[in-house]
Amino acid sequence: MDVVLDLGDGRRLVGAVSGLYGDALVRITYSSLRAKPALALWLDLLVLQAGTDTPLTGYAFGKGSGRQRGEAQVGPVSREFALDHLRRLVAIRDRGLTELAPLPLATGRAWAVGLGQSVRKAEWMAGDQWVAKDTSPVPGDNEDPAFVRLLGQKAPLSTLVGLGSLAQQVWTPLLAHERGW
Repeated sequence: MDVVLDLGDGRRLVGAVSGLYGDALVRITYSSLRAKPALALWLDLLVLQAGTDTPLTGYAFGKGSGRQRGEAQVGPVSREFALDHLRRLVAIRDRGLTELAPLPLATGRAWAVGLGQSVRKAEWMAGDQWVAKDTSPVPGDNEDPAFVRLLGQKAPLSTLVGLGSLAQQVWTPLLAHERGW
């Protein structure tokens, strides 16, 4: 579906979103359902919802882990919420084009999830995603080439100044509207 949204202040969001079947936005992946597919589905749902009053729900299907099934959903949200949140996310993107946006996906999501319990839990969970365990086949976010280039090899979590604030802005609304992730 082609999308053209007026975000105000002379900003337009133009693009296309595929996978809409009636009132269901569907994503299928062979990968595990982690931070990246969650955020991608969320953004597509917000874009579509900002253009209609019909409630939409996003569904993701992917590889499960352990006893957890590989399916999740997000939404629905109101048209006004979708448009308002998109404006906030575009502002974060704009800022990230001029300075380091300290928001690695898995680390930021872990921070927001942990913050539901305490700041200490948020720091612990984010640290667990930032630096991978020695036995993990999946690298930590601190090994992402972009962060290595900007922060150096094996940079500590503390170098992500502003992580907590950005994680809350990006992930907290999504966490409130997701099930099964």
